[in-house]
Amino acid sequence: MAQRRYRARPYSQDEIQEVLMTVASYCGNVDQAHRHLIEEHGHAPRPHTISGWISGPHAEAYSTLREQHQERHEQEITERLRGTMASAVEATQLGVQKARERLEAGEEHDPARAAANLATVVDKSTRDYLHLQGRPTSIRQERNLEETLRSLIGAGILSVAGGEPEQLEAPAEDATE
Repeated sequence: MAQRRYRARPYSQDEIQEVLMTVASYCGNVDQAHRHLIEEHGHAPRPHTISGWISGPHAEAYSTLREQHQERHEQEITERLRGTMASAVEATQLGVQKARERLEAGEEHDPARAAANLATVVDKSTRDYLHLQGRPTSIRQERNLEETLRSLIGAGILSVAGGEPEQLEAPAEDATE
């Protein structure tokens, strides 16, 4: 059976502009833009046609629209992410509450695993909180061997006959000329 070909109907510049604007408003998601156009108008170019437009003959116009509306789109995405984060925090709090209730009631089958999971939540929450506060989430120190030995001796973890370690010298590097 021969493959059936559909003739593309010609689209006006206004229709093309509306399609491009809709795709830009959906941050390049052609499928969502297509669904919106169908709901709004009852018809729309096929998704592959739209994709061809934004990467082909109408790429420059699409790019211009995207740039013009980028800040507004980023603000919308930021607001949606804030809502998602708030929901995730609430769900996490509920999970912690339920885990605690099960532990207190003796209903938890594996208390050690529940405690380990809660410790992971504490660790992640603490790092996220410190990050939001602009505080460091980890501290790095670079110390040489002598400083490390002195701190271990000072903490009572290591002892050296005579009290202090001798001055340590770094190994000589090969001098090749």
